[in-house]
Amino acid sequence: LILDRNQLTMLPSSIGSLKHLTYLGLNHNPLSVLPEAMGDLGQLRELWAVGCGLVSIPSSIGKLKRLEKLGLHKNKITHLPSQFGGLSSLQWLNLADNKLQDLPEDVNHLESLVFLNLDKNCFTHIPTALTG
Repeated sequence: LILDRNQLTMLPSSIGSLKHLTYLGLNHNPLSVLPEAMGDLGQLRELWAVGCGLVSIPSSIGKLKRLEKLGLHKNKITHLPSQFGGLSSLQWLNLADNKLQDLPEDVNHLESLVFLNLDKNCFTHIPTALTG
C-alpha cells in the first residue's frame, strides 16, 4: 500500500486490519504519530514514513517480527520505544535527521541488522546500546 505524498494527518486504527499487508509507504504526509494498531500488521516487511514530522513511534512496533526495512528518516523522533528490540528480522534501519539523543538498550537485540543510519541526530556520545 503506497500512500506517499498525500495530506494524511492521521491513520485510522483500522489500518491494523490489513493482516496480509507486506509494504506500507507513508512518505511525506503530515503525520505526527502512527497508531498502536500498526503492531497488528504481522506480515509487514517494509515500512516507510520519511519526512512526515513524526515525533514518536508506537510501542506496538516491536510486534512486527517480519519487518526487514524501516525508513523513518527526516522526522522529529526524540526517542524509540524499548520494544524496538523486538524487530528480530530488521536488516535495514534509517533514523537519520531526527532528534534522537540515545537508543534503548534493546537495539542491541537487532541481530539481523546490517545497515543503520543515525546521521544528523542529537547524540553527544555513541549510544551504549551500540557498544555494550
